[in-house]
Amino acid sequence: MKRIDAKKNNPMIAEFMGYKLITPAMRRDPSTLKYSYWQKDYPEKQDVLCGEKELGYDFSYNDLMKVVDKIENLGNCIQTKLSKDMDGNYSFRIIWYQHYDSGQRWDYPSRIEAIYSEVIDFINFYNANIKEK
Repeated sequence: MKRIDAKKNNPMIAEFMGYKLITPAMRRDPSTLKYSYWQKDYPEKQDVLCGEKELGYDFSYNDLMKVVDKIENLGNCIQTKLSKDMDGNYSFRIIWYQHYDSGQRWDYPSRIEAIYSEVIDFINFYNANIKEK
């Protein structure tokens, strides 16, 4: 089983979700706030996700499901499937016809680890092959 590297992977997920890291140096007055945070800009408002080190995709099922929703809404023919075998191991499969198939591995001890790991693999593929540069 892959080891979850949340320090590396959670920021990648946040960027995939459209957030960017705002550091104190990026503000007009850096002295007002001394910490960094993840933010998404909209024309009508700013959406702050959380502080730099507070991303919870690796342990928050609610946060992770928003990522799965975005993956499923990327286009037609995207399928996700969570399965459990008789030994209690989980598999999560992402299929994007003609583009990507994560395959099916049965080595995850929990649902969230299965989904998180496959989401990371998908985002790596998406960033390397699909995302407009």
